[in-house]
Amino acid sequence: MSRQGSFEPQGQLQRGRACLSCRRRKMRCDGVKPLCGPCMYFDRPEECEWTDQGRAFTEILEEEVSRLEDRVQELENPGSSSASVKLHDPHAVYYEAQTRRSGSSTPSVGGSPDYSIQIAGLSDILQHMKKPSATNEVEFDASTVLMLVSTVIKYSKQLGFALNVDRFLSLIRLPKSNPSYPHPAVLNSIYIWAFKILKIENVRDLEPVYLEKARLSLTEALSNNDFRIRMQAVQAEILLALYFFNSGRTVEGQYHASGASNLAIGMGLHQIRPLSRSTPSRSRGSLGDTTIAFSIPPVRSAPEEAERIGLFWAVFNLDKCWSAANGSPPIMTEDGNPRTQIDTPWPSSDKEVNDRGSRTSPVDNSTGRTVQDFLSGRSSRTSDMRRSTPALRSQVSAILDCVHRTARGGQTQSTTQSDRAYSGLSRCISSFIDSLPSLDELAQLPAITRITHWVILSLAHAATIRLNVPRVASEYNANIKCHASARAIIGVMERVAASRPEFIDPIIVMAWMTASRVITRDSSNAFRPEAKKMRAALSDIVKACPVLEYQISKVQAILPTH
Repeated sequence: MSRQGSFEPQGQLQRGRACLSCRRRKMRCDGVKPLCGPCMYFDRPEECEWTDQGRAFTEILEEEVSRLEDRVQELENPGSSSASVKLHDPHAVYYEAQTRRSGSSTPSVGGSPDYSIQIAGLSDILQHMKKPSATNEVEFDASTVLMLVSTVIKYSKQLGFALNVDRFLSLIRLPKSNPSYPHPAVLNSIYIWAFKILKIENVRDLEPVYLEKARLSLTEALSNNDFRIRMQAVQAEILLALYFFNSGRTVEGQYHASGASNLAIGMGLHQIRPLSRSTPSRSRGSLGDTTIAFSIPPVRSAPEEAERIGLFWAVFNLDKCWSAANGSPPIMTEDGNPRTQIDTPWPSSDKEVNDRGSRTSPVDNSTGRTVQDFLSGRSSRTSDMRRSTPALRSQVSAILDCVHRTARGGQTQSTTQSDRAYSGLSRCISSFIDSLPSLDELAQLPAITRITHWVILSLAHAATIRLNVPRVASEYNANIKCHASARAIIGVMERVAASRPEFIDPIIVMAWMTASRVITRDSSNAFRPEAKKMRAALSDIVKACPVLEYQISKVQAILPTH
């Protein structure tokens, strides 16, 4: 289900068939559901709503707002002779939601920005779920599945959801008996995140139920040799690992992160190369002391190839960033063995994938050694192919991991080796940060892209601090670099707080923790204003994004309170 770079419609759409966003902007809509070409191109999936099967949520809510404004006007001016009596059905919004749930309309990706409609729909479903358990047969209906999946897809870039969105949404519209319907492992993993993100009190009891469902179904998926199901199993492992890491359940998070890494390597996702793919190939990946051979079917389209590449880098980001955050060794290691070498090209943006059309090979002239060549400077860090937002996100993961491994191995290195490694990494990080857009430039980007760049910039400065902290006692410049990066992280925090995001990648809290430790270690009062800024920003962020409450509480606990 691919969409090309151009979003011009093939023919004239019937009146009323364009999405609500295109109609309001007087743009030509291509009518492709669930996300039309213009809305995908301009990165506004949350605004792509359809009214051909009934009014959009936005229209319903706008009517409700208008009615309430009229009512406020009446109450403020009770004597006004011009006030007219308007009849209103108090259940209209509910009935609209029910109509949409029972009909065949397609909810927009990300759903409505207002959760009241979602609450009404979910509450209705939950009333019929008596004593749910991990093994009972109670299931959500098709429209509720769409709603929950759309909630997670809205934040796919922050959650490491790398499966092709268009294709995945088309699959969940199939009958559950269809062999192509998504595996319960990935669906149940999506549900627990949807429950976490949606601000609905009465779904909290469902989290442990569907968590157990996810574990049971994942066991079944891992025993399946079907490549499609294995891809979904990798995605489920990513979502579960991030869920546990965010909840402070580190051991369980590491278990699923290890599962995702081992499975991805075993499938050969780390060695996807733009070579001949006309016939299935055998990939050999090393999992500890075991070598696994797995048949990889040839890719059939650019989105399918991008999905495989994107899924690998989602695993890479998870493994490298959270191992650094938790102080544990990563699962993926390039130890000189050709089987562990990462040759998969950097991930592309959605627009780049669409622009490639039917060409399956990424526009990349590299010959492999993707991460090693980037860190060593043998590959350009400024070429167009490597400047996509997903590529930058993976590159900062590689940088953070390199700093983490350098710190762990520093005690076994000579002074000369240590100095050489420090100098090379310092240049790499500085070059990387200098190439990133400024905070003011980021303000011009779409919200989804801007949030990811905030994560990238924060992690890059956290890497700078971690690289220089061991040298603070002996090198004045190292101390200066730590202070500058801590202030830079706080500057990003203030932007995050001002934007009041409903969700952001939990790994960003690691950068906040790193900055807070710089403040805590400073014996002077120079950082008192920054500490105050951090406390204020954290307070605002946790109100907007309560999903991060546990992680943020750890940062708040070490910040000075005076």
